[in-house]
Amino acid sequence: MVDILHEAVCFIDLQGHSHAVNLQAVTMLGCSDAVELLQNSIFVLAPESQHERIRNDLLRGFKMRAD
Repeated sequence: MVDILHEAVCFIDLQGHSHAVNLQAVTMLGCSDAVELLQNSIFVLAPESQHERIRNDLLRGFKMRAD
């Protein structure tokens, strides 16, 4: 279902591991296929300068879901 969206979609846990991705996410993150993205943590794929922002975004997303 998420493959029909124009936006990149990744289902990521708090450790940064992807559990599902769409083609747009694969393309945006420069991976060759979904397997490559699913086998790596977002923290491996993203520049280190973005790690704190990503971690905060993940925490905020999980907190919002819990509320």
